[in-house]
Amino acid sequence: MEEKKPRALLSLFLCLILIQISSAASAAPTSSSSSLTLNYYGESCPRFEQILQQVITDKQITTPTTAAATLRLFLHDCLVTGSDGSILITSTPFNVAERDADINLSLPGDAFDVVVRAKTALELACPAVVSCADILAVAARDLLTMVGGPYYPVLLGRLDGLVSAASSVEGNLPRPAMTADQLIDIFARNGFSVREMVALSGAHTVGFSHCKEFSYGIYNYTASMSVDPRYNPRFAAALQRACANYVNVSSLSVVNDVMTPNKFDNQYYVNLPRGLGVLGSDHTLANDPRTRPFVDLYGKDQELFFRDFGNAIQKLSLLGVKVSKKDGEIRRSSQLATLQGIENVSSKVYLWLVGVGVPEAIGFPLDLGRLDEPKWSKQEGTCGSIREVKEGARPVHSWHDHVGSLATSLAQPVLMEHGRAYSLAGNRCMLGMVRAG
Repeated sequence: MEEKKPRALLSLFLCLILIQISSAASAAPTSSSSSLTLNYYGESCPRFEQILQQVITDKQITTPTTAAATLRLFLHDCLVTGSDGSILITSTPFNVAERDADINLSLPGDAFDVVVRAKTALELACPAVVSCADILAVAARDLLTMVGGPYYPVLLGRLDGLVSAASSVEGNLPRPAMTADQLIDIFARNGFSVREMVALSGAHTVGFSHCKEFSYGIYNYTASMSVDPRYNPRFAAALQRACANYVNVSSLSVVNDVMTPNKFDNQYYVNLPRGLGVLGSDHTLANDPRTRPFVDLYGKDQELFFRDFGNAIQKLSLLGVKVSKKDGEIRRSSQLATLQGIENVSSKVYLWLVGVGVPEAIGFPLDLGRLDEPKWSKQEGTCGSIREVKEGARPVHSWHDHVGSLATSLAQPVLMEHGRAYSLAGNRCMLGMVRAG
């Protein structure tokens, strides 16, 4: 008997070691995020945290729904192409961006606004230094703590994504009517466990949902039932009254947590078993045997929920980060991606620039401080024929940093040739010298 006890203790010890190794492996950063640091802007923008904190505090005080809105925006950004700020980019006549995918049309404007304000303030203090992706990641964390949520460290040094396409959104974001299998699959493809998925769903403890997102569950649910039976009957009746005119007023919405709508806590999980979830996906979590145990667990232990949520959202913040200049950039505007893509056509190489509403193609401010030849010349009249790009000519990242204000309200084709950029703007021609290499 005495011999078995040391063996049992040894087995338990080894088991705990294996659990710790497994947990560390699941939370380990990817190679792309290993270059991020907590003090990334310590020298390049020492007032980064102070400026950002001031902006988001002012915004949250003025508009208390900003915190929940920003959390949702952050989730929608990360799950599509990673934590790269691609959700912020506006569409152009040549590209429908992520933010204009149908599931993103209901994203609150206050979330975009707080990022725009923060980016503007930071550009004045530290031009072309802080990425929009980092701003969004930190803003989501800081706003979460302002409404009572957990603090978690945010590593910095992300670059902003170059690509934003509505076509990449479908199937990568959870929808209210999805089954448990579909929801689990979306998160599993991004490396998240069922437990982490349920923890992240706790973000629904704050914020609003539009009536159109759950109307199918409270009106004419089936031929024999008007309401999804998973709803508490009195709660469903209240939702019906609140959403009665949702067909005519698409902005009609209700709070996600009817008990403590403005506080980040574990009340969401307490509500779900009582049939007080708003979205169909909320009820799915409460009724599927794979997710219900975690709903009950978090409903009983807020401290555990906070710890799991903090770990899961920190992991989300490292998902698909861009750290290489071939994959990302520092945008000068939160809504403008400088390099939209390169398209090979015949023997020409076209570099497409996204417009930012500049009235005239040749009337624009441009920071040329880092260019080898800080000169621009403009030539009135027709451009005539634009010569083919010679072999070996290519766009370079030094060029990306300085074209944020160049484009007109429509995208313009630009030809690169041995350090020169030729842009066809209506019937005018522009020539700019850029650094080659």
